[in-house]
Amino acid sequence: MRLVRNGQEGPVGPKVGAPSYYGDKALPGGDSVPSGCSPRFWTAPTVLVCGNARTLARVTFTSDFASISAVENLLPANDRTNSEAILSVDGHTAYFVSQAGTGTPALYRLPLDTPGSAPAKVADLIGPANARSAQLRLLAAQ
Repeated sequence: MRLVRNGQEGPVGPKVGAPSYYGDKALPGGDSVPSGCSPRFWTAPTVLVCGNARTLARVTFTSDFASISAVENLLPANDRTNSEAILSVDGHTAYFVSQAGTGTPALYRLPLDTPGSAPAKVADLIGPANARSAQLRLLAAQ
């Protein structure tokens, strides 16, 4: 994982927007962050949830942001396309859209307070016949 200045184009691979005083540097422990993991939301001052098409990961930084102290994959290995991860208002649950192949996309919830929690399907997201999951946007969750 690399920290880059806000709005700066970084090298291909995981990166996190950060104040310019961090510069552009590799972080110790960043090699355990899933490839292509883009920032989704913060759950604590030093805890970021990032995601790619296959997984969500909880990335814990040291208090000085000099390194990554822990990385936890939040989703079991799967062949689904996952997107649109958001944090509930109370900060205890993540919601995301998941789709198997060209099947119907569905909304899932994932408790963040219990390590090893499994995602639970909330509902299928049925839209117009020509809708694609890439067109879905989650805005907020209670």
